[in-house]
Amino acid sequence: MKLLYLLILSYPLFSTTTNNNFNVTSIVNGTCYINSISNLNFGNYDKTSTNDTEGTNEINIICSKRTRYEVILDGGLSGNVNDRVMYSGTNELHYNIYKRSDYQTVLEKVRSRRQNKTFTGYGLIPKNQDINSGVYSDVITATIIY
Repeated sequence: MKLLYLLILSYPLFSTTTNNNFNVTSIVNGTCYINSISNLNFGNYDKTSTNDTEGTNEINIICSKRTRYEVILDGGLSGNVNDRVMYSGTNELHYNIYKRSDYQTVLEKVRSRRQNKTFTGYGLIPKNQDINSGVYSDVITATIIY
């Protein structure tokens, strides 16, 4: 009898069940950032040289998978992407940054969808600029839009 009593007490007294569902969601936003940018250092410019002065820099971008992005380089202190200028006081040394080493297309913006991408900028100071000696510099702002 005790065994029967224990079996009755251990068995649930209800016999109906119902189920409900719930949703599980998440939003995954694309993210991008400029991981690193190297300076563009032309070294010494020889105004008597018959050759242009060249230099390069790199911009490394990291983004989440399949995120479209655009990197924009401004015109620096001159405000003109087609005629960038380094200054030493009021003295000007004209240069530009290009997409490729053929120096045909000015680097203003680049687009990609690659997660980890390094862009190279090809800098060029044209020869025969009659300038004063000094330390010339400019500041370029790189902006990433995604």
